[in-house]
Amino acid sequence: MNTKITALVLGAATALVACQDSGRLTEVLTRPAFSTAGSGLGSKIVFATDRDGPDPVGNFGNQEIYVMNADGTDQRRLTDNGAIDGAPVWAPNGQRIAFHSTRANPGPPPLAIDIFLMNADGTDQTQLTNLTALHLGGAVDPAWSPDGQRIAFSSQVAPREVFVVKVDGTGLTNLTNHPARDADPRWSPDGRQIAFTSSRDGNREIYVMSPDGSEPQRLTVSAAIDERPAWSPDGREIAFASNRDGNFEIYVMNADGSAPTRLTFDAAEDTRPGWSPNGKQIVFDRRGETGHFEVFVMNADGTDPTRLTTSGPGAFSGFASWSQGHLVGPMASLQADAVGTQVVTGEIGPGSIYRLDRPAEWNGRLVLFAHGVVPPAFPVQLPARVVAPLRDALVARGYGFAYSSYSENGFALKDGVQRTRQLRGLFAEAFGDPQHTYVIGQSMGGAVTLMLAETNPGIFDGALPMCTFAGGTQLELDYIFGTRALFDYVFPGVIPGDAVHVPDSLDFNRDVVPAVRNALLADPARAVELAGVDQIEIQYASFNELVSSLIGPGATPLFLQVTFASDVRSHTHGHFWFDNTATEYTGSHDDAALNAGVGRFSASPDATNYLEHYYQPDGNLTLPVLTLHTTRDPAVPFAHEAVYAGIVAGRGKSDLLVQRSFDRFGHCGFTVAEQVAALEDLVRWAETGVRPTP
Repeated sequence: MNTKITALVLGAATALVACQDSGRLTEVLTRPAFSTAGSGLGSKIVFATDRDGPDPVGNFGNQEIYVMNADGTDQRRLTDNGAIDGAPVWAPNGQRIAFHSTRANPGPPPLAIDIFLMNADGTDQTQLTNLTALHLGGAVDPAWSPDGQRIAFSSQVAPREVFVVKVDGTGLTNLTNHPARDADPRWSPDGRQIAFTSSRDGNREIYVMSPDGSEPQRLTVSAAIDERPAWSPDGREIAFASNRDGNFEIYVMNADGSAPTRLTFDAAEDTRPGWSPNGKQIVFDRRGETGHFEVFVMNADGTDPTRLTTSGPGAFSGFASWSQGHLVGPMASLQADAVGTQVVTGEIGPGSIYRLDRPAEWNGRLVLFAHGVVPPAFPVQLPARVVAPLRDALVARGYGFAYSSYSENGFALKDGVQRTRQLRGLFAEAFGDPQHTYVIGQSMGGAVTLMLAETNPGIFDGALPMCTFAGGTQLELDYIFGTRALFDYVFPGVIPGDAVHVPDSLDFNRDVVPAVRNALLADPARAVELAGVDQIEIQYASFNELVSSLIGPGATPLFLQVTFASDVRSHTHGHFWFDNTATEYTGSHDDAALNAGVGRFSASPDATNYLEHYYQPDGNLTLPVLTLHTTRDPAVPFAHEAVYAGIVAGRGKSDLLVQRSFDRFGHCGFTVAEQVAALEDLVRWAETGVRPTP
């Protein structure tokens, strides 16, 4: 490659180097030391606290607004009066703060509470709303629109509603106008949706609606309370608080409501999440052993929760909001990474985005990461939440790290192999040849890893496929679509369509999850019978795990069938790949009735041939392979491991395979520490010959 290098120095701290080749612009960023805990340069956190004593009436703490650095230092008071000032939130430009206050009538309850605005330094405090005069009970919990021109908020008394008003106080509009409780509005970063909490379906759940209040759509489905939504800066995820596991904890889900994932695991109550401007951290409120809230921050994967405030006996701090800092663009999101690490980003192929990380103290080893399947309706982007914690841990240990999106989402195994293989050459062009190269991946990315290891033995020193369908794509799809066929027999009519036909309008979270949950709970015995059919044999340790194995949270066979059936067919020229015409099902209470009544489907030879190419492992290993799998994986059954072990044994290559299992429920449910330990065991094996333990 003939690469042109130009440099732009920003002050004395940061250098931006642009590399241009054949019209492709790539950024190389040398990252300086930075101490603000991954927050983004210059960002601040504003919060409410009653640490300064009770209000004059004595009913509530004298809540005031404070601001602090993102690491908790330099806590300074912005408001100072005898009323309650709370729920502060930064304007998108970081120059103003909206908050609610009782200062218009700080007398005994019921208090008149309304939305106020002030400058970021606490000056020019002005009242924006006067809902008390309109007999609407007051205004609380403001939220800025991304353009900074409007503020959404909740009315205070029942029935609570979500309103919007212009920042000049005009244009007050009721967006929800519903008899249920509607509250906690938060704008999406692109301004196209507002997330909010509503009890319109019986209990508090997370919904989204258009900015004019139309098209309300439910995102969460649980018997518990889901509330306090907060959009990630890229708009792809929503953090929220829920007591679905008995105690209020912080969760995160995709913006369409799929894949809800618990982040906090603490006996304390965790609530009111908010994102750092670069999306790497989440600030939240935690009610600790004192019974009062304090402000905490954690990594976006839930690790390293750190307390930022200490309010004193009987006092609380909370309602934290993170400013967007004073820089925009890529530099703001790179300030907190490892000292001296160089990063290259760019595009390869038709629309694939890549990233290369080289630490200052590079150990000469390169890790290529292949990500799992992404719903086809999602935009093609670099995987963030899954990759970043592992990437940062390995870069901190001296490893080079490279990963990419694929050119398309969905069942993109073929493209994933091509894009991941290209990463080594890109890294070598940018930083020089690595001494050793390892390929790792999760779920479908694990199949990419396995295919690369078996078909490109001269490139890699070792492979770490995790939670993948090592027994082959056909075996995996037989499980997914076979589960759907059996479900339709046991619970007919619950899910529209059939094993290979999915209506275009079918939404898994909206249409499938509640219907399947109700069916399972109405007839648990039939649910257990379904799971016990030998040809799928779902692994679970409790009935709750059985339910989660079918509807989530997380990847499940029914989710994969509904979400990817049409996409897989697009790779097989519209032909079907699932064939159970000769399958004799066993393990039910009445096998004869099951075999007579289950839906039967036949496959096309060209479709099954495609799946054999992408991919049926052959087990002819020439390099060390270490696999990881949980024993109760609902999406990719643990049984794949035994199948692959048999394939490898048939080739006489068992000495090059180690399989490590974790006795737990979930798909790809490994900690970063477990993944790092596995990689370093693989490296030791490849470079010294010391075979790791399973």
